[in-house]
Amino acid sequence: MGLMAGALRGSQTGGSGVSPKAPAEGPAAGGPPNAGGAARSRGAAVLPRVSRETVQALRALGNPARLRVFLALRHGAMGTCCDRILYYEGGACVGDAVNMLGLSQSTVSHHLKVLQASGLVRVEKRGQWSCLFPNHQAIERLKRELAELL
Repeated sequence: MGLMAGALRGSQTGGSGVSPKAPAEGPAAGGPPNAGGAARSRGAAVLPRVSRETVQALRALGNPARLRVFLALRHGAMGTCCDRILYYEGGACVGDAVNMLGLSQSTVSHHLKVLQASGLVRVEKRGQWSCLFPNHQAIERLKRELAELL
């Protein structure tokens, strides 16, 4: 006998008060799967909500090449030969990332596009050059949310 059948039979004998013909909650009533509680595991914790930005940032940092570029930018470890970026700006150009990673320019550009979409890195066009900078506000937001989650 299944778990639901046992719960329904218990309700017929005065157990939970749920009618076997029309359950008040759960998937049969169009609600969430565990809304009725019959199939809910004991001691299940309620997980905190994770923002879309945090999920996107973690996905972006899940690739080793993107993680290296991000960390190098974040910590100012990627030197630049580009005269369009001032020392105090802490940026680099795409060519610097290509040299650091040893990957093709198109592959590095793809990785940078993913980092930019995550919000962790911002890209500015300066003349014909694409200059990369860490987005300090997004990084601080990610750090705060991860501290709360972990």
